[in-house]
Amino acid sequence: MKHLPWYWEIKRSGSGPNYYLSLAFAMTDAELGQWIEQLMSADYNLIDSRTWAHKDNRSASYLNVTVYPEATITIELGWGVEQSEADELIQQLVFSSCSSQLVRWHVYTGGEGYSGKDFGQGTDVASLLEYCRQA
Repeated sequence: MKHLPWYWEIKRSGSGPNYYLSLAFAMTDAELGQWIEQLMSADYNLIDSRTWAHKDNRSASYLNVTVYPEATITIELGWGVEQSEADELIQQLVFSSCSSQLVRWHVYTGGEGYSGKDFGQGTDVASLLEYCRQA
C-alpha cells in the first residue's frame, strides 16, 4: 500500500498537538455509518455512540475515528504520532467503492486547550491525493 502522509504539512510546521483529517461524503448518515462499521469492526472498539478507537491505542498516542452528522468522519492522531494503522485506514477510505462520494476533506490541528490551525482542504479524492504527493 502506498503511504498517504496527509499530515505532512502539520508535521513540517511543528503544529499540534493532535492531527485531524475530516472527510465528508455524499451519502446518508446511515450509509456512512454502515460503511464505517464494516471498516472498523476488526481493528477498532466502539467507545461511545459515534467514536471508534484503534485496539492498539497507547496512552501517549492514539488513533480515533469519529462519525458526525451530515456524513462526515474525522480521523484523529493523538499527539501527532504517526501510526501505520492510520495509513491503512486512509487507504481503505480513499481507494474504496465509496471514494467517489468524497465531497470535502480538511486537514487541521488542535486539541483540548490548544488553538487549532487549518492546513490543506479540497473537494474530492484527486485533490487529497495531490495534497499528499506534495510531502
